[in-house]
Amino acid sequence: EPHAFKVTATKNKGFVRKSALAPYYFQTDNGEPYFAIGHNVCWTGAQGTYEYDKYFEKMSSAGENYTRLWMIDWSLGLEYPAKLDPEFDGLGRYNLANANRLDYLLDLAEKKGIYIMLCMDSFSNLKNKGDLARFKDYPYSSTQLGPCNSPEEFFTNPKAKGYYKKRLRYIIARYGYSTHLLAWEFWNEVDLTENYNPTNVEKWHQEM
Repeated sequence: EPHAFKVTATKNKGFVRKSALAPYYFQTDNGEPYFAIGHNVCWTGAQGTYEYDKYFEKMSSAGENYTRLWMIDWSLGLEYPAKLDPEFDGLGRYNLANANRLDYLLDLAEKKGIYIMLCMDSFSNLKNKGDLARFKDYPYSSTQLGPCNSPEEFFTNPKAKGYYKKRLRYIIARYGYSTHLLAWEFWNEVDLTENYNPTNVEKWHQEM
C-alpha cells in the first residue's frame, strides 16, 4: 500500500571528509571544518558498554569531539574462539552481542557529537612470545583450527586474507551508515607483530 512521509531538514553535519579546499584538513559534508579534539577510550571496565554513557557525556561537556575504540576480545571484538567467552564462536562467525554493543556506541556518539576512529585489531593477536602474546587464542591460528601456523603468515596466507575480507565486509555493511564513524584503523601498533615484515604488511594493507 502507498505510504506518506515527510522530509525535514537535518541537524546532522554529515560525514567527515578531506577538505576539498585545504586537503591537509577535514570538513563535514555541510562544509564546516572539523578539528579532532579528544582521546582514547579504547575499552571499558566492570560496568561494560554503559560506561561510555559517562565517558561520552563528560567528553562532550568538555568540548571533545573525537575518540578511538578497539575491537578486541575483551571489548567489542567480533571474531574470537569460544574459549575466551561463550559469546564468541570462532573463525568466520561473529559475536552479535558485541556487534550490538557497537551499534549502541555509534548511536550514543552521534547524540554526543563525538566521532570515532575504529581500530579493528591489535599487534598482540600476532605474537607468540612475551606477556602480551595472544596468537594461540586468535582464531586465525592453527591452535584454534585456523589457517596460520605462525603470526607472520597472517599477512600472506590466502585463506586468512579471505576470512579477514569477509569480516571487513560485515563491519562495513553494518556500520558504514554512521556519519560519526570517522575512520577505520586496521591495527594498533602493527609494527610490533612478531617477525614484522614491512613489505608484506604494506601489501596486505593495500589489498585490504
